[in-house]
Amino acid sequence: MSTMVQSARGAAAFTPDDSSHTLSAAGDASVWSQAEEETERWNQWLEELRRLRRLEDDWDGEGAVAPHPNLVDRAIRLVGELQWLDVPPPDRIFPSTNGTIYFEWFTPEGYWEIEVLSPKEVEGRKILRGTDHCLTYRWEG
Repeated sequence: MSTMVQSARGAAAFTPDDSSHTLSAAGDASVWSQAEEETERWNQWLEELRRLRRLEDDWDGEGAVAPHPNLVDRAIRLVGELQWLDVPPPDRIFPSTNGTIYFEWFTPEGYWEIEVLSPKEVEGRKILRGTDHCLTYRWEG
């Protein structure tokens, strides 16, 4: 994995969201219900990814490239990896017009995204609140 820092000045992707993505350690029933809610949200995203598999080129009516089924498979595997790491479900998962798939989180700490570039390439980016730097992570496999 490689890491790169770039300026994010002028980035319009960050939209503040005051919702918290952390589980309480209080040991009450709300911890379990939140965990169940997160599992349900991940399951909904898996359904959305399966729907993306059926997209065809020009899915947006403006010439967008459909994600290749192998790329969608990589995005589905990524869901399992993120769940295993206890990462909260993203706020959005969507196809780009160039055939990749984005996962986005809007957190109190900043904006985070993962882009599935190919069946073997994934790139993550984060912009921490109050900074103009974009940390970029790229991994293969």
